[in-house]
Amino acid sequence: MIANRLSLLRGLFTKEGFEGGLVKNFANIRYLSNFTGTSGVLLITGEEALIFSDFRFREQIKEECKEFKFQEVKSSLDTKGGLWQKVADCIKDLGIKNIAIEEEAFTLRDYFTLKKYLPEITFGDISGFITSLRMKKTPEEIFCIEKASAIAQQAFWRTLRELTVGLSEREIKAKMDFWMKSLGSEREPFDTIIASGERAALPHANVTDRLIQLGDFIVMDFGAVYNGYSSDCTRTFVLGKPNSKQREIWTAVRDAQKAVLSHIKEGVAVSTLDKIAREVLGEYNCYFGHNLGHGVGLEVHEMPRISALSKENLEAGMVITIEPGVYITGWGGVRLEELLVVTEDGFRTLSSIPYFIELSEYL
Repeated sequence: MIANRLSLLRGLFTKEGFEGGLVKNFANIRYLSNFTGTSGVLLITGEEALIFSDFRFREQIKEECKEFKFQEVKSSLDTKGGLWQKVADCIKDLGIKNIAIEEEAFTLRDYFTLKKYLPEITFGDISGFITSLRMKKTPEEIFCIEKASAIAQQAFWRTLRELTVGLSEREIKAKMDFWMKSLGSEREPFDTIIASGERAALPHANVTDRLIQLGDFIVMDFGAVYNGYSSDCTRTFVLGKPNSKQREIWTAVRDAQKAVLSHIKEGVAVSTLDKIAREVLGEYNCYFGHNLGHGVGLEVHEMPRISALSKENLEAGMVITIEPGVYITGWGGVRLEELLVVTEDGFRTLSSIPYFIELSEYL
């Protein structure tokens, strides 16, 4: 798998006229080398695959990175002479005249330090190349995402059984995070969101000590990580019985989501999906201020972005979310998020949590 990814990347280098590339983003490093450590840089050329890190990861790299040659540096964090001096020396030894870097991952200090050691080198950007490779998932990657989703789902149901009036958002988050870790999640791919009552109007709300009350809308946005791969799911439900306005807005969001899902298949323009959701939301579209969804993989937010400005078309193997929402300041909000894998003629969901959740049995 790693050899195939390197071959594809080298093909992109040849097409764009680059002699090699430097990779610093850790999700990209893992994708291209299988390295799970926390400090390193890759140098990939047509013939060479080098990984630069320090002695802490020497044995780990030997075990994980079979396609790469280890280049030990004094400190991979030392930009004054350690890492970048070693990288520059290797680039000179290989006779490279132009190289691509990840503009999104390199700091100005990284760039200027490297430029100081390599004043004659021409630099380009490699960020979009690797992103394009990561958009379509292999069966092995899809398995890991589905496993992460299953862990998160089990944690959700266990947390729901402990949900009672008077618990705080902070306590619910702690329970959710505890169950995900207990069930096998490596970490949370993002801070678990628990937003209740009027705070459900905050799309990415931080948890507070607010106590949940009967009749509250509760937004739970959560994910787990399995073998490096993330899941992402959001459900919104009422603690008790929903009132007429809650039913109306929840239904509007769910109708928008269903309309989008009915159009998902290989070849459909991503921007079309965003347009469909906003048309179905109608008068509530003005309360929907974020993208419709995003790709999911080694990072919880990946390409493609599901928005009106996106240029991509859906391809079989993409793993994406569809998450319309309505957020009304001072009242509350609803978000429903489906995690799915695109197929040639439709999609397959990676979550089995129902959308409408009746909480009376838990109260």
